[in-house]
Amino acid sequence: MINKIINILNNYEDIEYKVLETKSKTTELFYVTNKLETNRKTNNKTYSVTIYKNFNEFKGESTFSISPLFLDNEIIELVEKAIERCSFIENKYYELPKPTKALDN
Repeated sequence: MINKIINILNNYEDIEYKVLETKSKTTELFYVTNKLETNRKTNNKTYSVTIYKNFNEFKGESTFSISPLFLDNEIIELVEKAIERCSFIENKYYELPKPTKALDN
C-alpha cells in the first residue's frame, strides 16, 4: 500500500511529501453486568500523508489520512485536494530533511 501511495505522489512534480504508516493492535473487552461477554483483537494500519508545495516565498502544507481500502482514484482525489489546500497556507519557506527509509520494527 505504501508503494502505491508513493507511486501516485511521484506523478506530481511540483510537490514534496511525507508518508507515515501507523500500525496498531488493540484488545477490546465487552462486559454485560460485570460478566465478560466478548473479547476481540484488532490489527489496524492507517496512512497519513502530508503534501508540501512551494509558491512565491512560502511553503504550504496539507495532511490527510488514507485507509488501506481506498482505491487509486480516491487517493488521487485526496492528493489533488491537498495540493489545492496548500495554496491557502502561507508558512515562511523552509527546507525539508532529506528522505530516509524507515526501519521496520
